[in-house]
Amino acid sequence: MSRNPFGLTWKLTAATALVLVTAVAILSLLVLHGIRTDQTRQLEESLQHQSDTAALHVRQLYVTGTRLTPAAFMAQYGQELAVELGAAAGLPVVIYDTAGQEQGNSAPAGVRRIEEQALQHALAGQIAYVTDNDLVEYFSPVQGPNGLLGVIQLETSIKGQHDFYRYIQRLLLISGSSVTLLGLVLGYLFMTRQTAALRKLKEAAYSIRQNHFLSSPVLKRRDELGDLDGSIYEMSRTIESQIVSLEDEQSKLQLAVEKLQLLEQQQKQFIGNISHEFKTPVTSIRAYADLLQLYGDDVHLQQDAAKNITREAERLTDLIDRVIRLSQLESYDFENIPEEVDVKNALEEACSRLQGKLRQHQLQLHLNLESALICADRESLNHVFMNLLDNAIKYNEPGGLIRLNSFQANGYVQIMIQNTGSGIPLEYREKVFEPFFTVNPDRSRLSGGTGLGLPLVRQLVERQHGRIEVIDDPGGLTTFRISYPLWITDSGEKL
Repeated sequence: MSRNPFGLTWKLTAATALVLVTAVAILSLLVLHGIRTDQTRQLEESLQHQSDTAALHVRQLYVTGTRLTPAAFMAQYGQELAVELGAAAGLPVVIYDTAGQEQGNSAPAGVRRIEEQALQHALAGQIAYVTDNDLVEYFSPVQGPNGLLGVIQLETSIKGQHDFYRYIQRLLLISGSSVTLLGLVLGYLFMTRQTAALRKLKEAAYSIRQNHFLSSPVLKRRDELGDLDGSIYEMSRTIESQIVSLEDEQSKLQLAVEKLQLLEQQQKQFIGNISHEFKTPVTSIRAYADLLQLYGDDVHLQQDAAKNITREAERLTDLIDRVIRLSQLESYDFENIPEEVDVKNALEEACSRLQGKLRQHQLQLHLNLESALICADRESLNHVFMNLLDNAIKYNEPGGLIRLNSFQANGYVQIMIQNTGSGIPLEYREKVFEPFFTVNPDRSRLSGGTGLGLPLVRQLVERQHGRIEVIDDPGGLTTFRISYPLWITDSGEKL
């Protein structure tokens, strides 16, 4: 990799120099402008004060003395006033009458008038001053009781101000140059350090490009460059792992093909299950119908055929009803009439409707129910409870146990339906909610199970904003837990 002679270090250093020079120049101009403005203000205030004092003294002398015309007064007292005012102010003073004629001068050699135009402004009643190098000639009109008495000219030196201004200029130049130079040196050192880190990162990126991956981060920093270094390191590891992954891409593609084939097989299996589930009761009904045609005079066969045909017809009706209802839940909005339902009453009603089956299978039912209100469709809720309790009976063991608990917790009502029996293995606890899936197909066939009950139950529970799951039970019981949000909270507020 070639190194650019006009790289980032010099560019950033030049940018820093430009910023420093600009900042120092602007600051210096502002300081010098402030000094110049303040000097001008102080000079004007000082000359204004002195001219006001001198004018006051002239007016007092004019008013208290013998009344003369302004021209006569200035001709008589001009020189005396100039000397007196010059001694008081410590400045050369010149007195002019209203015609602009010099009537007094405090300087032995005389003060020359620099600007005639300034004198004319003063004679017109306006203050005027003229600057010539280090001298300032200040002209101020003196007003009497009846108008202009004359003009006072003050001469002062501003050499001290100019010297101070030039001193500040030199000081700013020296300090600004020093600050700029020091800033350039420090900036160059700082930029060199930063660009050195960037150069390392560039070399690391080049190494990655050459398939030489990083074993550890290049920099040990806790700033943005350190974050960038960490990102490059993670990128290196990611690219390395991706390259390794690409080596077995063919096997992964093959696996994807196998998964697609498995999905296709599952789809075919699903269709086959539907066909088989419908075909089985129909075949049984047809078989008994054929037997009745052949042996219609056999009373025992008639009774057995009627019993089995009725059972298979009921199974076929139940299967059709479940498939239709499940399809409606997945594709359409079924009729849902939410209302206030007491879970305890609904569970007790479902249990009472199944008392015959419980006695038939010699099962014990233990209830521990707490009253709790939820907002749900009553028909859907009854279907959920009846289906789960019916499963607890069908897949139980002779003389087994069913426990039914309900209680409130964290704004929900929890319903636990537990039963003895062979249980549901851990790997099948989610699959039981898939259509046509049965843990034990032979036993499901004997008990009339279709594999559609639990999928339908889950759909109905979730439509009521609830949740159903199979959970672990330390007592070895098969446990279904249903959670519904409470309709009325502990504070009495309806949700």
